[in-house]
Parts: sequence; C-alpha cells; structure tokens
Amino acid sequence: MGVLVILEMDGPTDALLAAAADLEVRRPAPAVLARAIAPTESGVVVATFWESAEARDDHQSQPEHREALEASGVLGAVTGMRSRVFEDAELRLP
Repeated sequence: MGVLVILEMDGPTDALLAAAADLEVRRPAPAVLARAIAPTESGVVVATFWESAEARDDHQSQPEHREALEASGVLGAVTGMRSRVFEDAELRLP
C-alpha cells in the first residue's frame, strides 16, 4: 500500500503550474508512482501517490528538497497551503 497526498496551493495559478513543472525537473522523485495537477479557482491542487510513507518522508527531509522548492518558485508563488495524507492508499490505473 502507498500514500496519497492531496495538496492545495493558493496563489497565481499560472505561476504555480509553472513552478510545479519546474520542481519536477529539478527534483525528480523516483518513489512517486503517479501525480495529477489541476488548476483551481484559487491556485492549484496536486495529488501525489507515493510508494510508501518512508519514501515520501525521506525525499522531503533532504536539504535538496527545500532548495528545489525555493529555486523552482513554488515557495515564492504560494500564498496558502492545505494538505491531507491518506495512508494505506491503493493506486488503480485503467
């Protein structure tokens, strides 16, 4: 079983979409099995399916992660953020 993380970020939608794309290039996450991103009325929502909680925690705890967040522009563009984590999630693709 994996971990599903739903992250809602408020801010300028176009800037957040561009920053999220840049972050994926700067800091690939091999433990991510699937990711979906969509614009919302207040910014963007990102749904990420991680292979495990440990893999997610390890990836996000490394200093390179914070550096990539800053360099990509995510931290500069976001004005508010909410997240939910769902343990024991199952990924089903058609």
